[in-house]
Amino acid sequence: MFWGFKYTRVLLGGLLALHVLWIGTHLYLVKNHQLNAWKLGGYGMYTRPSPRFRLNAHVEGLEAREKWRSNPNFSAENWYFVLPCRSISASRIASFYQDNPEALGKTTRLLITIRSFERYPVKSEYVPTVELTIRWPDDKTFTWESKVCEQQSKGKGQWPH
Repeated sequence: MFWGFKYTRVLLGGLLALHVLWIGTHLYLVKNHQLNAWKLGGYGMYTRPSPRFRLNAHVEGLEAREKWRSNPNFSAENWYFVLPCRSISASRIASFYQDNPEALGKTTRLLITIRSFERYPVKSEYVPTVELTIRWPDDKTFTWESKVCEQQSKGKGQWPH
């Protein structure tokens, strides 16, 4: 009986230590790597409103529509912007065209804004986080120029279909 009690105390103490370690790691990731405070345990979720992102798209030759806001593939491929400063990839861009096939082959400009919360003074606003220009030199290839969290990048991808 004594051995079982001692073993349980050691196990619970170890779990508590791991939990405290994870809390510190989570708070570090939120502060220094723009991790969504509401994800992966969410230890900072009660200090900030839930982040939301907005997708604003301009496709040349097509009028602006509310339809661009319906983007299930784009949202899932981009992890719902849990890590908003993650670099752009061809698959992340292609997911926009999976949701909006009528935009294929047309120059597209995407602006993704994420709600930011400031404590002093208290305010909440949508801040541009990702600016992306996509061009189609031919039917199967697209190129992009992006600015993600103030980092410039360029790339090239193949349309998978």
